[in-house]
Amino acid sequence: MDYLILHICRLTDNAQTTGRNNLTVKFLIKHSDFSSAPRTLEKLNRISADIQAFRTLILPARNRFIRVETH
Repeated sequence: MDYLILHICRLTDNAQTTGRNNLTVKFLIKHSDFSSAPRTLEKLNRISADIQAFRTLILPARNRFIRVETH
């Protein structure tokens, strides 16, 4: 279960952290050209918002796992 939570959180990370790109929906939105597909961009923005809402629910669990693993 720890592994699953950690990887779900990775999907919800910012487009870039500590100089590294993260392959997330935010990264896709930031680095793609949706000028010819504004509806797709709208949909991705909604998905990204839903993912971020989910992140707020699971982030405390991830943080507990990370603290336990590093001590």
